[in-house]
Amino acid sequence: MRRRRRSVLFLIVLIIVLAVIVRAWKNRGTSSTEPLATSETATSDLSQSILFDPPVKVLRRGGTRTPSVEPTPAEPGESDLTPTGRTYQEYFRKDIFMGDSIMDELPYYHYIYAQSAVTQIGLNLETALDHVDEVVRRQPERIFMLFGMNEANGSWEVERYENAYKSLISKIRKDLPEAKFYLFSTLPVDESVTANDSNRKNLNNETIRAYNEATKRIAESDEGVEYIDLYEIENLTSYHEPDGVHFQSPFGDKWLELVTKKLGGAE
Repeated sequence: MRRRRRSVLFLIVLIIVLAVIVRAWKNRGTSSTEPLATSETATSDLSQSILFDPPVKVLRRGGTRTPSVEPTPAEPGESDLTPTGRTYQEYFRKDIFMGDSIMDELPYYHYIYAQSAVTQIGLNLETALDHVDEVVRRQPERIFMLFGMNEANGSWEVERYENAYKSLISKIRKDLPEAKFYLFSTLPVDESVTANDSNRKNLNNETIRAYNEATKRIAESDEGVEYIDLYEIENLTSYHEPDGVHFQSPFGDKWLELVTKKLGGAE
């Protein structure tokens, strides 16, 4: 009798085990996929020399999932993160902004996405050649550039400045032949401040004006390049920081408002 009970009990256990195995087999492949790597993981190998937006660090390297492409909105959006309540992140999400610390203010204040910027303190037209691969990797439709401040502080001759600009554009264009280039005018400095700063004593508006004329020549001689004159912004110099070189946070809104109007994206 005991032997029979044991046999029955063993059979019941065997049936239960088989049922669990069959159920698990049927549900195979329906479980949720593993979550994507967080932005912190995705950016763990970023070069520390590039100053992407410190607060968010959302740049993703190759190999992460590419978001679906949607039409670019024609108007700036609203944001609680920017000083003015407006952001241009979506408008410029397919583009790249390349330049020095002044350009870096755009992602820092959330006017554009961090992954839309290749910026660095002290970057000039020659050191920017080291970051061309980063621009190419992101396959931008438009490339916006701002240079001249570090070159002027380094006492570059206009010829060197102009040739270096052409070389940088040429190198990027080899891999991005369809990209459109937009070159911003180098912004003015407050000479009453820079003249008394030993680290910026070479900065002067005469050199900057000469650079801007050279930048215009580049645009005039190349159909794929357009010059954008930031001096059209009203009361431009009133936005200067106390250092006489950089600009206060609301300036980014005025800057990109001008650009979207130039491109026909906003009234």
